[in-house]
Amino acid sequence: MANILEDSKLFYASFTHIFVAPPETEAPDLTKFKFGTPSTYGTWTWIGDTDEEEPLAIEPDGGEIEYLRTADRTKARSKRSDVTVTGTVKALSVERGVFELAFASGTYDPAKKSYKVKAKNIDANKAILAVFEDGKNIAAIRLPNTNIAGKYPEFGIEKFATTELNLAILPGRDETVAEIFEPRTVTA
Repeated sequence: MANILEDSKLFYASFTHIFVAPPETEAPDLTKFKFGTPSTYGTWTWIGDTDEEEPLAIEPDGGEIEYLRTADRTKARSKRSDVTVTGTVKALSVERGVFELAFASGTYDPAKKSYKVKAKNIDANKAILAVFEDGKNIAAIRLPNTNIAGKYPEFGIEKFATTELNLAILPGRDETVAEIFEPRTVTA
């Protein structure tokens, strides 16, 4: 918590960039991040443009508190239900990389420039990094272990084509579900 005004970490995300990497990949040095310069991304790959209004949504479900009673007391203890965390990325790029995330068991035909979706789909297992820009400040969320499956692209006349990527957000090897990075100034 901020005790003085200078410690306040207000953040207004003017741009959001979504990256994928193998599970458990650490975030790059965010003080050196520069969008459009892949050498600053480390081993992360940008998935392409995402929806302006909701590029990434993370939804925890569960965690409700249940009070346990005895014959003598109504609230002797409490227990919390398990929490599952899911998410959605709305990818706008109509290309192979997005389809490999949405339909990991499919195959790409470079001669036809087409992606064949198989009847039995498997999830893509990836780490996700969302980088948020506010002027010269950067914040981020890293999801170290996700299973990704998607929906077919939606094409329309009033918006960009969208492929919704659904995330099952799983604990990483040290039980971390998400790592949230405070805003910091880019120094590079």
